[in-house]
Amino acid sequence: MSEDIDEEKISGDSRVILEPEISIQKASKLYERLIAALEQNDEIEIDATEVKLIDTATLQLFVVFKQEVVKLHKHVKFIASERFIDSAKLLDLEEILELTD
Repeated sequence: MSEDIDEEKISGDSRVILEPEISIQKASKLYERLIAALEQNDEIEIDATEVKLIDTATLQLFVVFKQEVVKLHKHVKFIASERFIDSAKLLDLEEILELTD
């Protein structure tokens, strides 16, 4: 895994901080970071408070990640911006990702 963190950051191992714009171009790198955080922790917090733009593919990635978390009997919590939540609602994913306004 590359040491340069430009799109996502891992803070304190269990907290993944997302940048304002997230797209499919960075999905593979993001997923690697999510899995690395999950391997080291039973609970992960995804800080999406600064997200202003997120594409459908990345939201689908979060659904796959959430399924993996559940399968491993671990937990993930999203702290999301209004834009992140609105984007998830458009795809009817807010319940799956356990997002609240």
